[in-house]
Amino acid sequence: MRDMKSQVVACSDTGVDVDNCYFWDSKNGPINKNNYLEKNQRKIVQYDAYTDSTDYELGHGTHV
Repeated sequence: MRDMKSQVVACSDTGVDVDNCYFWDSKNGPINKNNYLEKNQRKIVQYDAYTDSTDYELGHGTHV
């Protein structure tokens, strides 16, 4: 079996609550919303805060 510690899953969604207990990294603290890859984070390693005018009009979806 592979060592799953180095696996990254990409998920795209608007409005991710990075303070939610499922995404909060108690070891490394909050993720910076600066679009930089932070490999020391254990849960969310990159956050790109992006919305456009269609997000408010048409809603959004989640992509994995």
